[in-house]
Amino acid sequence: MRVVFIHIPKTAGTSFRVNINDYANRNGHLLKKCFVYNGRGGSVECKNSDFPKRNLEGVALLSGHLSYRDWMEHCEIRNGGAKFITFLRDPVERVISLYNYITSLEAHPEHDLVSATSAEDFLIERSQNLQFEYLRGEKCENSEFVISHSGYIPQISAMVCHDVLGVNPPLHEFEERKNVTADIPKKKAKLISRNELNEATIRKMYDSMRIDKKMFDIVSHEGILNRNISDDFWDELSA
Repeated sequence: MRVVFIHIPKTAGTSFRVNINDYANRNGHLLKKCFVYNGRGGSVECKNSDFPKRNLEGVALLSGHLSYRDWMEHCEIRNGGAKFITFLRDPVERVISLYNYITSLEAHPEHDLVSATSAEDFLIERSQNLQFEYLRGEKCENSEFVISHSGYIPQISAMVCHDVLGVNPPLHEFEERKNVTADIPKKKAKLISRNELNEATIRKMYDSMRIDKKMFDIVSHEGILNRNISDDFWDELSA
């Protein structure tokens, strides 16, 4: 079954994607992949807007900042099914990471605007149920979901290698964390941490991301959700 990685921004997805690709290259495996991003760099093989027209013949692994609904726009995925993989993150930590990413990366299109905005204003404004938005949508019977968090990247990576390469690599092959901007010059910006935020701000953020918090709490408790997720599940979360 084809594997589709729903890469929710700032959830350690780069470590997952790059480590699998590096493992395949190191060990001489042919990984037929399609990385769908609007960013820069050699890993970008298809722009988001071009994806529905992309020929996926023989492609075993797809990855991109596309929602489940966006992936399902492609007829080969909609009709042929896929195993959808994603990682969730504590929503407050995810938004803090996004702020630090934008303010430290001068090449980011939002850098100047966000740098001129107070950290608290940015955090409150971006406190939305983004992770839920990436995953919601009508589920098809011939697809599977594997939802977890960054603590299980080695296990999920090994599982995907088995699915797309037919091998069973040791978990230590996937323990190294990758930084999406490691090779890009960065501005010395003051990074913020959760400890610097007052409790009122954190509560306000969680209140605005109530569904994402519920989702993260579930995967934190269960570790890996490896079952089809029905619409009833999402309805219950958003009730």
